[in-house]
Amino acid sequence: MTKAALCRLAPQMLAAATLATLVATAAASERPDLAVMLERIDQLVERSMTELQVPGTSIAVHHRGDLLVMKGYGLADIENAVSATEHTVYRIGSVTKQFTAAAMLLLEERGKLDLDDDLRRHLSDYDTKGFSITLAQLLDHTSGIKGYTEMPEFWSKSRLDLSHREMTDLFSAAPFEFEPGDRYQYSNSGYFLAGMVIEHASGQSYADFLRANLLVPFGLRETTYLDETAIVPGRAEGYELAEGKLRNDDPLSMALPYAAGSLGSSSSDLLRWLLALSRGQVVTPESFAKMSTRRHLPNGQEIGYGFGLAIGKLDDRPKVSHGGGINGFLSQVAWYPDDD
Repeated sequence: MTKAALCRLAPQMLAAATLATLVATAAASERPDLAVMLERIDQLVERSMTELQVPGTSIAVHHRGDLLVMKGYGLADIENAVSATEHTVYRIGSVTKQFTAAAMLLLEERGKLDLDDDLRRHLSDYDTKGFSITLAQLLDHTSGIKGYTEMPEFWSKSRLDLSHREMTDLFSAAPFEFEPGDRYQYSNSGYFLAGMVIEHASGQSYADFLRANLLVPFGLRETTYLDETAIVPGRAEGYELAEGKLRNDDPLSMALPYAAGSLGSSSSDLLRWLLALSRGQVVTPESFAKMSTRRHLPNGQEIGYGFGLAIGKLDDRPKVSHGGGINGFLSQVAWYPDDD
């Protein structure tokens, strides 16, 4: 995503944070006034959509075993006047990363890899420039590998269906940002490589492994590797604001976000996924603890990230979450463990 796109999305991110605060605060009560909360959610969403010219959105909220709200607002496709619902399929961008991390941990549970493995054990021809990089460092963004979305040369090719080799040649040619393990710096390149490791360790394509092991077993019928050619029922169109007017989003080959951001999903499926993941059903409770616990650098410094999940707080309540921004779309998934 370009810096300009990040600037355009900032108000929407603020609105999403405001909604999250409202929901978390209301749900913190043992017996929230559901009617009042739902009315406030509706008002906030509708006001934000009007002010920010958001054509459509879908939300889902679950609290202490109860589904509080799951619905869509506005349009998923402006040109064909298709309403957004809880089953609308959106590009979810970097929310994909928790699926990738869960796949890696599942393979570790099966003895196919170890997160302490050196990357070259699985991708022997990747040029690490003499550094030792562990698989864990790919997942917690401490590898030092240059992120390809920060490279202007990537954006000049972003409409092309580049192969894995063409993509890795692109970012492996760049100098490392720092020596692996020295610090945290978000890198989509690390998750691109993680997808390739999944393919090497499983003998399946990334999409096939996720489908067989994470999507079908948990009934995620509306979650898929969202390439351009597949027929996807309920797929939303993506839009952006340009000079105060909505237009179709810039094209982007979905071969390029790959394991860092190429999944599509619905609010209904994402809720189902997060419930299963947080309950230790997708991977073991021990593996989920690795995903949802702050990692430490070799020097002992703590970072605000686990594996595929950011670890923080909202109004002093623990929050495990991840956002995703990709051409035409913005997504956010959050779990508040103290309030369930």
